[in-house]
Amino acid sequence: MLTEMDKRTFDALDDDTLVTACVRTVIAAYKESGTPGENFHAGLFERLTPGQQALFWFRVYYDHVIVSADDFRWWTCYFLPQARIWANIRHSLRFFGDEALVLLLEELERSLRKRAAGQEEENGENDLDPGELYSDPALQPIFSHAFERFRELAPDVSRRIAGFIRTKPVHFVRFVRG
Repeated sequence: MLTEMDKRTFDALDDDTLVTACVRTVIAAYKESGTPGENFHAGLFERLTPGQQALFWFRVYYDHVIVSADDFRWWTCYFLPQARIWANIRHSLRFFGDEALVLLLEELERSLRKRAAGQEEENGENDLDPGELYSDPALQPIFSHAFERFRELAPDVSRRIAGFIRTKPVHFVRFVRG
């Protein structure tokens, strides 16, 4: 399941291209596995290295939310109520040593849960509803601030991940003769 490339190519790739090459293998396997969602954990996912697992979850979140402030809001509202996925996203950031982004997501989560708790008192429900979180105008400033901060921090995460891959390629790459 490792990405195959020769050492010369590995050394020549810029950070973004290296990270993308390593995650592309995992994403392709995911799409070919025929086990989307939770079933992915019981099959293919367990055969990934811890580094590949962390990279997968980071890029699942990053690739969706970096597009725009609206995408950041929508996808965060989608992922947050899914406890296992949200925990994996945060774990992926911790795995690569990015506490700043973890803190940002945890702060955002606290704000959303606090707002949802206020809504629960009004309507008697006790779930985080993605649609309600997304459409709540009171959350717009919170999401705007979080998105701007995310965009500031994201390049550091990508550099950190690329550095991790370069120092521990055995977790991501199988070198072949070029």
